[in-house]
Amino acid sequence: MATYSQFYEDIILLWAFDDVEKGFYIDIGANDPDEMSVTKAFYLKGWNGINIEPQLDKYNSLLEKRQKDINLQIGVGKITGNATLYLNGGCSTIHKELLKKKKFINLFTLKLIQ
Repeated sequence: MATYSQFYEDIILLWAFDDVEKGFYIDIGANDPDEMSVTKAFYLKGWNGINIEPQLDKYNSLLEKRQKDINLQIGVGKITGNATLYLNGGCSTIHKELLKKKKFINLFTLKLIQ
């Protein structure tokens, strides 16, 4: 069986939900629809869901490749409002304190929902 996730999470979850023929997922921080994706195997199995991804290029890929899903270019946090999204390669955060640990760049402000 092929795995698309980073640490075989999709294989473990497919095993756990083996008896569910058509399910629904919510992927917060969905990132790429193909590489290191926990939900791609489920999508290929016929599931659908909601992908939340603030990075524009990743969001556009989700729109193209996950047409049965609901794809949202937003962030999720404790409060509603605006936040700055910091990027480091494929990783992103709205937590400024992580800037000290890794090199993130300020790309854009996004809308947060609760």
